Amino acid sequence: MLRTTVAALVAALLVATPAGASNWIQLGVVDTTEAIGNTPRFSNTLDTLRPQIVRVTLSWGGVLGVARERPDHGTNPEDPAYEWDRYDAAVLAASQRG
Repeated sequence: MLRTTVAALVAALLVATPAGASNWIQLGVVDTTEAIGNTPRFSNTLDTLRPQIVRVTLSWGGVLGVARERPDHGTNPEDPAYEWDRYDAAVLAASQRG
C-alpha cells in the first residue's frame, strides 16, 4: 500500500507541469454606489480607468433598490414596482465607454 502511494506521488510530480504566467489580464471595476447614485462621476471613473469589466450589484430594496414596493408579479421585469432607470443609466455609461 505504501509503495503504491509513493509511486503514485512520484508519477504525479513527474507528470505535473508548472503553471505558466498569463499574458492576458483584464481590469475590472466594482462600484455600485457610484454607478447608481452618481452616474456622471461613474462615467468619469470609467474614462480614467478604462476597465474591460464593470460589475454593479443589483439591490432589490433600500435607497438604491430596484423595487420601491412589493411587486405583484416578481418574475416580470416590467412590473410597475420596479424602477430600472438608474441601473439602465449605469449600463449605458459603461457601454458607451466600451
